[in-house]
Amino acid sequence: MKQTLYTIYTERLHPAQVEKMVSYHVSGATFLYGTGCWHSQLEDALIISILSSDPTMPDTVHRIAETIKTINKQQSVLVTSAPVESELL
Repeated sequence: MKQTLYTIYTERLHPAQVEKMVSYHVSGATFLYGTGCWHSQLEDALIISILSSDPTMPDTVHRIAETIKTINKQQSVLVTSAPVESELL
C-alpha cells in the first residue's frame, strides 16, 4: 500500500503531554526516545512516526508540530515526510 511516513523530531521535554496530544489527533503513531544534537548540544530526543494515506494528514502533522513547539517552548521542530510502500502482515 502506498502511504506517506511523517516524522517529527523534537526535544523530549514533556513526553506524556506530547504523546497524549498526538494520540488525540491520529489513530496510530510510534514514539521513539533517544539522544539528539542541536546546535552542537546533546539533548534528549523524541521522534514521532506517523504512517498514513489520508490526504489531510500533512495539515494534521503540521498542527501537531506547531503544538509541540508551544508545549516545549521551542524555536523549531523538524518535520519530514517520505513516500513509502507498506504491508501489514
